[in-house]
Amino acid sequence: MQLEKMLTEVNIERSKFNTYNVLLQYIKAVTKKYNLNKVSSKYGKVLFIK
Repeated sequence: MQLEKMLTEVNIERSKFNTYNVLLQYIKAVTKKYNLNKVSSKYGKVLFIK
């Protein structure tokens, strides 16, 4: 019972992380496509963690 709960929590965290990664990739792609220097400097390190 406890293990199931833990696994569920891990999966929730993983899906949050995946959503964040998808957003990150999208922002990077848009930034690259339009060369939005303002966006890059505004979000700074957040954009370029990976």
